[in-house]
Amino acid sequence: MNKKKLQANLILLFTAVIWGSGFIPARVCMEYVSPTFYTTLRFLVASIALLPLIGRQKEWKPYILGGAACGAALMTASLVQQYGLIFTSASKGGFITAMYVVMVPVLSIFLKKKAARQVWFGVVLAVAGLYLLCITSSFSVAPSDILVFISAFFFAVHFLVIDHCLKHAENPFRLAFFQAVTCALIGAALLPVSGVPDKAAFLTILPWFVYSGAIPTGLGFALMIVGQRNTGATISSIILSLESVSAVVFGVLLLDEHLGPRELAGCVLMFAAIVIAQLPSPQKKSSAEEVQCDG
Repeated sequence: MNKKKLQANLILLFTAVIWGSGFIPARVCMEYVSPTFYTTLRFLVASIALLPLIGRQKEWKPYILGGAACGAALMTASLVQQYGLIFTSASKGGFITAMYVVMVPVLSIFLKKKAARQVWFGVVLAVAGLYLLCITSSFSVAPSDILVFISAFFFAVHFLVIDHCLKHAENPFRLAFFQAVTCALIGAALLPVSGVPDKAAFLTILPWFVYSGAIPTGLGFALMIVGQRNTGATISSIILSLESVSAVVFGVLLLDEHLGPRELAGCVLMFAAIVIAQLPSPQKKSSAEEVQCDG
């Protein structure tokens, strides 16, 4: 593994940790505000947090167009997920959402980007790990679960749109900024329908909004773009699915939740999935050996 790829993987791993910490403010805020208001405000805060990092380059068009495309996919996924989670348990919702791990390589096939065998094996292990980590009782499908599944599809689309936009955008923080602005504008347009909370409720959860918008949303999605630049959509999605592990760990540390043998086994499988997906393919390895022999 080259140095750039290793750095990208570490950045994505850190991003997964940050994202996992975002589940706590999401749980708290959902008791006071609508999903639309919560999602809109956190992306507004993210836009403000990213503003100092966008630089002064003259070329803006690729970032505005790319940010609009990324933001449309991300906001659709986020809103559909939030409304689905109202009627779906957090554990089941987390598992279904993480199915973007499967969808990304499947959708990539239609873009003529085939994943290697070990990557597919990593995907299978990640899904198995997610199941052990998130699903503790019998798994049944409810209508609300379909909403969460649809959100997983749009999260997968988001990974692929970022892959495309990175070909034309050199500054990942600027791309993340316009993505956040697009999400905030879409949410603001929907607020008259969803409504806004009263002043007391808003002030109660304001610190959670600031943290959620600045760290998991602003910094998190910016680092996702930075890391994905040198890993690609499929590997990026596998590493970032560790947000489920991170969420469980934060739940244990801050919410006194329990981590049993089943959840620990799920964590082990997910870490194994990342290691296996990073292994060089047999074809590449044999080619390298042939080059060495020829030399």
